[in-house]
Amino acid sequence: NGQCWASARAMPDPPLAAALDKLPFTNAGTVSSSDVFTMRHVPSIYLEPEAPRRARWAWAEGPITPFKQFSYLYAEANATPPTGMRSAPPLGGLGSGTVELRADGSLRSWTIENASPAGSAKTGLLDEAAFGYRLGGAPARLLRTHPPAGLPGVEGIRFSGATPFTRLAPTDSALPAGANLRLYGRSRWRLGDRSASAVPAAGFTLVATNPTGRPLALSLLFVLPVQVQAGMLREGSGGAAGEAHSVGECAVRCRDEASCAAWSFVSATRRCTRFANFSAVPPAANSASPADGAGVRGAWGEARGDSAECMTLRRPGTLRARPATVHDASRSTSRGSVPISR
Repeated sequence: NGQCWASARAMPDPPLAAALDKLPFTNAGTVSSSDVFTMRHVPSIYLEPEAPRRARWAWAEGPITPFKQFSYLYAEANATPPTGMRSAPPLGGLGSGTVELRADGSLRSWTIENASPAGSAKTGLLDEAAFGYRLGGAPARLLRTHPPAGLPGVEGIRFSGATPFTRLAPTDSALPAGANLRLYGRSRWRLGDRSASAVPAAGFTLVATNPTGRPLALSLLFVLPVQVQAGMLREGSGGAAGEAHSVGECAVRCRDEASCAAWSFVSATRRCTRFANFSAVPPAANSASPADGAGVRGAWGEARGDSAECMTLRRPGTLRARPATVHDASRSTSRGSVPISR
């Protein structure tokens, strides 16, 4: 997993924060931790499934024919879920891969591995990918209303979205009275400049308002588990198959074998396949079982030849790895937390 702690220091209305807070949003919704969501089949001529089994035919899972059954997200009593739950603005470069920051704080619809209607399928959900925060003396929380089992989340999130921006504002009784947090996700779009708009990156900014008369310590956590893709499989030729008892065990086997470039684990048969072709890693496809898993060999480290503010996930292949997690250079980036004043 890639983990990034970023700290903020007191400053009078940073220009970026002030500009983000002035953004007008016309799409908004509120999600509560008590909300219950289910997937229900609906007839449709065309629909992009949340996690398609196959990538071909524009994510429609087969030739487009009149009225097929697709799984679609609903709230209780077949009600339409809050805005931002079924989809959200895609964050990333034009034609270079995106991810959606949904209203419940989850990161979904990943298309960062050459995903296209004729390529590898988009990843529906990386459940352990999450933002987290700690403010003042309140306990640390993930910025999720429905976090992974055993992890603390928030009581609610107010979502706002308009391409290419997303805003999440947590509501939680554990926050200091009057404290206001806003997490912004944004794409690096430049009007009239296609090359600059195609940069494969998304920016995330946490803005905090402290209404009290005393400093409050603030910490932000970002976890990016791109090395383990739960609910996905990789299929290809030339793989070495063996037995493993879990996704984690299969991932460790690949890590410990110098010849392993990628791996795939089928839970029903406990089959752990390791692929040795570093120049042609098999594409990922969604599986019917969330207990399946796949991944590509890699390790997080400081970017060589780049700013020390950056972290890079080094993966197999001949192309130079670029920084994957970047701190805002205008702020302190030491681990831990620092006070923010009113």
